[in-house]
Amino acid sequence: MATANVTVPAGQTLSIDPGVVIEMSPSTNFTVNGTLSALGTSSSPIIISSLQEGTTQAAPGQWETFQFNNSTSSTQLANVFIRFGQQVTLSNSSPQLNNLTISSTSVRAITADLNSFPTGSGNSADNTPENGIFIPGGTVSQSGTWGLIGIPYILRGGRVTVGNGSGAVNLTIAPGVTIKARTTNGDYTMVVDDTLT
Repeated sequence: MATANVTVPAGQTLSIDPGVVIEMSPSTNFTVNGTLSALGTSSSPIIISSLQEGTTQAAPGQWETFQFNNSTSSTQLANVFIRFGQQVTLSNSSPQLNNLTISSTSVRAITADLNSFPTGSGNSADNTPENGIFIPGGTVSQSGTWGLIGIPYILRGGRVTVGNGSGAVNLTIAPGVTIKARTTNGDYTMVVDDTLT
């Protein structure tokens, strides 16, 4: 049980063993500024949830945000369940996420900025207001890959522009990735000024 915020400091690594259940208290966040290795198994997954885990009182929004800051591919989650919080947020982060299930969150599954490039497969999101990866409008200013499979990327925060015409930016869409765009009440297009592969 976590009674206060959980933070992995920059330059340090936290490892979570298979089968561990972490129950987050109200108003607490789980923040990764360093490296997180949470490698569960199909028979012994890792669960990050609220204090009401396993009861009929469990509900979305009972804890705050699971936040990745400046995470590299050294941060790995596999066979992990995240539920009953608000959302997962990625800021300049590119973790490896495999068989990650996000459910019963109060905001959405994932919010990612345009400098975040998570990868992985076998992922899913359900019972959230938005079962996807919210992508804001703006300019993709560095090369990378949209490579998270199983949870769709959702363009509804405004126009996304790849590069600035210099030819220096290459955005790759990995096979198996799903992208959805809102088609009404705004400009939710993708404009390619550099390279899209």
